[in-house]
Formats: sequence, C-alpha cells, structure tokens
Amino acid sequence: SAMNTKVYFTILDDTVSTDAMYLASAPERRAKADALRLESDKRLSLAAGLMIRKLLGGIPVVTDLHGKPRAEGVFFNYSHSGDVVMFAISDCEVGCDVQKIGEVRLGAARRAFSEEELKELEGERDPEKRKTLFFRLWTMKESVVKMTGAGFAGGAKSFSAADYNVAEVPCPEGYAAALCAKKNREFSVRYLPISALI
Repeated sequence: SAMNTKVYFTILDDTVSTDAMYLASAPERRAKADALRLESDKRLSLAAGLMIRKLLGGIPVVTDLHGKPRAEGVFFNYSHSGDVVMFAISDCEVGCDVQKIGEVRLGAARRAFSEEELKELEGERDPEKRKTLFFRLWTMKESVVKMTGAGFAGGAKSFSAADYNVAEVPCPEGYAAALCAKKNREFSVRYLPISALI
C-alpha cells in the first residue's frame, strides 16, 4: 500500500518568537536566516527548517544538482508565502507550492502559462475570481516544476499543469496551494502549530 502523501501547514503566528525559533534551529539553517534581511523572511526560513527536522525525524538532507533538497528513502518538498509554510512528504517524487493571494500578475502569466491556462484566466471576468484563479493556476504550475526539479526545454509555457498528477490543496483562507506527486493524488492535510516544532 502506498504511504501516499502527507501535507502539513504551519501558520506563523506570534506565539513563538523569532529568537526561540533561531535557538531551536540547526547551524546551517541559522546561517540561512542570518543572510535574509526581512524579519518575516527569517521567520519563514526558520520555520521551514524546523518542519524539515521534525517531519523527517533527523534523516540527513542533501541538495542535488538542481538545488532541490533530498533525503534518503523519502521525498519531500516545501514552500512558503505570507505567514504560511507548506511541507509535503511522500514515497514518490513530490512538489508543492503555496502562495498568498494578491494581485494578478498578467506579465508573469503570459511568460509562464500555456495557451489553455491563459485562455482560462482571460475568460474569467470577475476580478476577485480572477485573482483566485491566477494563484490556483500559478501554484499548480509551480508544484509541477518543483516535482520535476528541473527546468523545461520549452519553458513553463510548454506544458499545462493539467498534464500532470496535480491537485489543489485545501489551505488557509487567503492562500492557494497545490501538490504534484509522481504516483498518486491521495493526500492528507494537517496543521502543525509552531510551538510543536520547537
């Protein structure tokens, strides 16, 4: 039976200070956080590191040639945006993406979306629905790119997310999230409070 894929979200609230997260972090993750200027980015980076440690149970993580993090015997991927960190762990290649819903970036859509995806976006007349659709398509697309771990010969325009095993993931209000797994689309979603990571 497949382990399937487990998705975790942590919402960065103010129950845990940046200092506490920093103290609980591994030296290489502290160095990563030190290199970031914005407090919000430091917090996201530290939380991601703490999730990796908690959810992989200490399995060493290495970075492959494409800069994708890897661990022995398990596949994982993570993403963060706004106040949310998303983490996916599976027994097959997996990619995930979360984005805080904001303004539609048409230029980015024209560079990255396939003809079908652009047509769908341009067909949505309601401005609020169009924002949600843009970020839904964007996260689905990004999760495919992250699952494959490599660039595409024809660029992102050369494929539609629908060509892959990709699913929308229920996520915190005001965000869009997607998951792409090589084998199956069964997944569970759990929320972890930051205090559980320290």
